[in-house]
Amino acid sequence: EFIKNIKSLSTAEKSVFDLYVQGHTAKEIAGILCLSINTIKTHNRRIYMKLNVTSRKELMVYIQMMEE
Repeated sequence: EFIKNIKSLSTAEKSVFDLYVQGHTAKEIAGILCLSINTIKTHNRRIYMKLNVTSRKELMVYIQMMEE
């Protein structure tokens, strides 16, 4: 279900998600994508909602399980 939910992410959310998977911080992602930190936080909230997670730590646990 987690993988299915990843497919529901918008293009912008997927870009942010992919950079998190690569290990970047929110501040780094904002710089890479030339967006404000507030925009990244908005994308984070939407990503968490769509993927049914409550924190970056929980998100990373799912990502690690997906890679195994």
